Amino acid sequence: MPAKSLKKSSYPEVEDIRGDLNALKKDAIKLGNHVAADGKERLQEMSQSAKEQISSLKAAGETQIHSLEERVKAKPMQSVAIAFGAGLLASVLLGRR
Repeated sequence: MPAKSLKKSSYPEVEDIRGDLNALKKDAIKLGNHVAADGKERLQEMSQSAKEQISSLKAAGETQIHSLEERVKAKPMQSVAIAFGAGLLASVLLGRR
């Protein structure tokens, strides 16, 4: 009797373990593929959400700029005085370094 056939008949659990390891390997590969696909979907969702938020922030910023322009047009001297005061304050604060 050859040595291989003796080992197979003497230790049948080794073949069972090999089969289990092969099944585990296949399942791990399938799991990895599912995780990768899930990650891609979530990344696309997050990207779309970020684009929507950026668009919303851009629209809000444009509205604020338009509002600021209207206030400057309504009270130009007050706007110049505020800008001058803010510039003077910034100059004093940065000059103390």
